[in-house]
Amino acid sequence: MFCENCGQPMNGGEQFCPNCGAMVSGADPVPNTYVQPHPEENAKKPLLIVLLIVGILSLLAIIGLAVFFMSDAHKINKQLGLAEKYLDDSDYEEAINAL
Repeated sequence: MFCENCGQPMNGGEQFCPNCGAMVSGADPVPNTYVQPHPEENAKKPLLIVLLIVGILSLLAIIGLAVFFMSDAHKINKQLGLAEKYLDDSDYEEAINAL
């Protein structure tokens, strides 16, 4: 048996030519096993991903705010704000005491 495409000799029972890859005439075609996914399942995946990202970002924001308000940075910002208020009122002694 010879390949009809390239003329190379072939063994019997092959579906494709080992030389050029052409399909052998008379061979059973390879069945298509692809299954089309359901559109409803594909529509749910992007929504799930977006909700997951929003949830993670919200959690990180809450943790960041908690760390900021529990840290000394918040206290220092509060003291600086109070000192600036006293400086605006020209009460320099209270501004120094606020720090």
